[in-house]
Amino acid sequence: MNFTFKRSRRYRNAAFVFFVILLVLSGWKLVYGWSKMKTYAHAVELQAQGRLLEAEDAFVRVQSMRAIDYKERETAAALSALRPVTDMHRTEARLSADIEAARNVSDVPTLATAAEQWSQMKQTVAAQDEKTRSSFAQIEAEYGLEQRLSDAFAQVKKNLTAGLESWSANKNAGDGERLLAFLAQIPAAYYPDEKTKHAELNRLALKYGQARLNGALKGTALTEALSESDKLLQLYTGYRLDGSWIAGKVEPFIQNVLSSQLDKNDVKGFLGNVRLLQEHPAVVKPGSKTDAYVRSSVQKLLARARQLADSRKFQDAVDLYTLLGSYQNTDKEIQETEQRWMETEPARLLGKAAGEDRDFSYMVHVKGKWGAKAVAAGLAENKTLILARLMQDGTVSKTEIGVGKGVTVTSIQLTDSISSGASPMLLLEAASKSRKARYILYEAEPQELRMLLDIEADGYTAIRKGAVQFDSPAGEGPGSKALYEYRDGGLRKVQQTQQPQQQTAYKLVTVSDLPDVKAENVRFECDIVTVDGSNALGESDNRYVHLVGSGKTNWKRGSALITGMYAGTEEMKIGSQTVNVYRVQVLEANYP
Repeated sequence: MNFTFKRSRRYRNAAFVFFVILLVLSGWKLVYGWSKMKTYAHAVELQAQGRLLEAEDAFVRVQSMRAIDYKERETAAALSALRPVTDMHRTEARLSADIEAARNVSDVPTLATAAEQWSQMKQTVAAQDEKTRSSFAQIEAEYGLEQRLSDAFAQVKKNLTAGLESWSANKNAGDGERLLAFLAQIPAAYYPDEKTKHAELNRLALKYGQARLNGALKGTALTEALSESDKLLQLYTGYRLDGSWIAGKVEPFIQNVLSSQLDKNDVKGFLGNVRLLQEHPAVVKPGSKTDAYVRSSVQKLLARARQLADSRKFQDAVDLYTLLGSYQNTDKEIQETEQRWMETEPARLLGKAAGEDRDFSYMVHVKGKWGAKAVAAGLAENKTLILARLMQDGTVSKTEIGVGKGVTVTSIQLTDSISSGASPMLLLEAASKSRKARYILYEAEPQELRMLLDIEADGYTAIRKGAVQFDSPAGEGPGSKALYEYRDGGLRKVQQTQQPQQQTAYKLVTVSDLPDVKAENVRFECDIVTVDGSNALGESDNRYVHLVGSGKTNWKRGSALITGMYAGTEEMKIGSQTVNVYRVQVLEANYP
């Protein structure tokens, strides 16, 4: 009985709790439903008042109250109708804020973006229905974006123009470029038209560019002037502006710098700047006045190099050609000058053959003989006889031989009057203890210098081609004569008891020896370079000889063996120069 009562009481308590819960839930539902109806009514009221953004927020809250269904279709329809209009509201509000912020700091990119978005928005709305267009017009009337943009661009354009017009060379170039870039970004719609915008940009860019370039042209260095010109041209090209004035301003400066260097004979500096010009083709274009000036100046320098070579200032000519090689290929000119140098100066030919650090003495030189352009010989370090040939193909060959210990050389001659004439012969005259001189003869073969004779005597005489006579040779009695003839590749002594009759003796010398010969018949070799009636001009070892002949003298250009008597020196005009020449009264001229 007691157990049944207790169980009955538990059932009663549980039923009471359940009833309370149902009562609370019913009350909450009544309150929640009342709140949703009130929010919906408020949203409708806001919409009616034209407070569309607030109405949209209220309808969104109604839609989020999912526990009770109330006006769900009406709410969705209201939101669908409100959203396009509220989107326009929010967009114009954002654009309005962006415009004001950008206007205060002259932020053209932001203004340009806002203008682009505003233009797209207008195009989109124009394609909508009348109701949407009407709403848009009402919103635009509220925000006034069109006027805001126009006013903002006008203010920013004014600020940027003032900044660019007051720009000076002591300011940062990047600031000027930034101002110009901002002006270029302002849409043409905010100018009277595209042509007006372009003209205004050109005007401001010209003023800015001239101020900037004036600063670079104050010095004398081309680097800054060319660099600034290049940068300005790139800047103008990027904005499709007129940069043609730049060349007209910078080219006179360039030519002044270049001409100043040429006036100071600073060829190296001139050509360095010419190479610099080649690195800036946009500034100095092919066919421009500066390009023509450079080409003309280089041609004058090439002509100067040729004149130096003609004046036998070969080192200066080669140096100038080498410098000019940085502008154009002068390898051919350098090679030709080197050839002329070696043909003219024995020291150069010997140096090329044996090494320019060698120390030569007693140098002799002959041109256009023995199948070579030139042949030179000399004594290196007083111990080595060296013969060098400049061949017809421009190559250089060398043969050498040691003169031996105890040989003190006093002179060297190159001749072919003693040999067969096919190869040059070297006649070394050296000191002798028993006679007036020691004579050593070498035949210059292609691969070696071969000794033909070593004899001490009081003198020698070239009797005829291939024959030489020595006076009082060592080992013979006083007044004796020894005659040698070139036979079978060597000098052979001819046995005889007396001198050949009707032979006139002549001393064999070089042109350089002529001033040392007094009232004595001589025989020497030279090149006939010009012929003038009965007279001729000879040249050997860079010395000229006025050859005075008789009416019977048969002159021919080329190598000649001259017999005559030295008659002193005289002045003669050769080319454009007046030089001292030797005068020789010629008795005989032979052509080997």
